[in-house]
Amino acid sequence: MANGESMIFDNTFFNITDGRIINPLETEEFTVIQAVDSRYFYRLSIPEHIQYPDIEITAVVDGALVNFADGTSTSLQKGECALSFRGETHALTAHNTCRFLTIAFNLKNPSDTSVIDRLKEKYCKQKFSKGRTFIENLQIAINEFYTIDEYTARHLNALITELLVGLLRERGGKTEPSIEGQRDLLAVAVGYMDTHAADMVTVREAADYIHLSYSAFFRLFKSCLGLSPVAYLTEKKMQCAKELLATTDLSLSDIADRLGYSTPYNFSRAFREKTGVSPTAWKRAQPPTDS
Repeated sequence: MANGESMIFDNTFFNITDGRIINPLETEEFTVIQAVDSRYFYRLSIPEHIQYPDIEITAVVDGALVNFADGTSTSLQKGECALSFRGETHALTAHNTCRFLTIAFNLKNPSDTSVIDRLKEKYCKQKFSKGRTFIENLQIAINEFYTIDEYTARHLNALITELLVGLLRERGGKTEPSIEGQRDLLAVAVGYMDTHAADMVTVREAADYIHLSYSAFFRLFKSCLGLSPVAYLTEKKMQCAKELLATTDLSLSDIADRLGYSTPYNFSRAFREKTGVSPTAWKRAQPPTDS
């Protein structure tokens, strides 16, 4: 479910594939089906899945991650939170080290559907900040799963109730996506493009990586960086092409295939447009390497 080099993903009491709840912790008002303190020391990728809990709260403690919920991507920074709800398509990605907290639960009282409706109205697909106390209470709730005793259910019931009340009150509500947040989101995609420029990566794949449509990604990229993602990726691929031409004996066909060009002709044309010479002429002009 993730490709972090090192992580903690404890206390998940449901099958993420089909939603079967396995030995949850029951309180008076809630069925707690996930309580997680996750630390990723390289790269995080929890692929798209359907949310089975009524409510899931995620808060970033350190680093940053991209939260995807039903077609909308949001970059969460340290101290920021997001909610997701039953039935949504959900995913998480992060390019660098991050730590985040998650608690997910179902509401037992049928009348509490109004609570979910109000939360959706306020927070659906939006990040928010609630201050240090909110995240501290979230951490305390998760810590209960490491020291379960006769008081755990009562304590969790009170803590989750306090979290919900804090969310329902207007003070410290949702924040609109900022320019900084958009740039953080874009930085994840740029890092992905830089890492995979020597592979057959495409602009559409980079957009998919941060869960944006091609057109939305194109607009965001150009508004923030002043050039199109196609131009940026082409420049990166040409840098890789020069490296391959200078240091290997690969044929133009092999280089074109490796960089994702459909034919050697298309690769040569792109190379000539960027450098003014053909790949073969550029290679001949390079000084001999020591061998």
